[in-house]
Amino acid sequence: MWRAVDAAGVERTRIERGRRRPATVFGKVTVTRIARRGTGVEDLHPADAALNPPSGMHAHGLARPAAIEATRGTFAEAR
Repeated sequence: MWRAVDAAGVERTRIERGRRRPATVFGKVTVTRIARRGTGVEDLHPADAALNPPSGMHAHGLARPAAIEATRGTFAEAR
């Protein structure tokens, strides 16, 4: 049987499959991942440490150019 324990020593006793749909430069993609769940604690997603997914909806490759373009002018100039 597997055991998942976080850095504070809290054990996760259940696993559950979930999905995320981040927006990328290629469009929206579906990412399937496994969550280790415990009572009264946040879910633990072991693969996230290696994959470094974005916390929001937009992938790093899309958020970065958007931030650069946003600094090129004022809102009034964009109209």
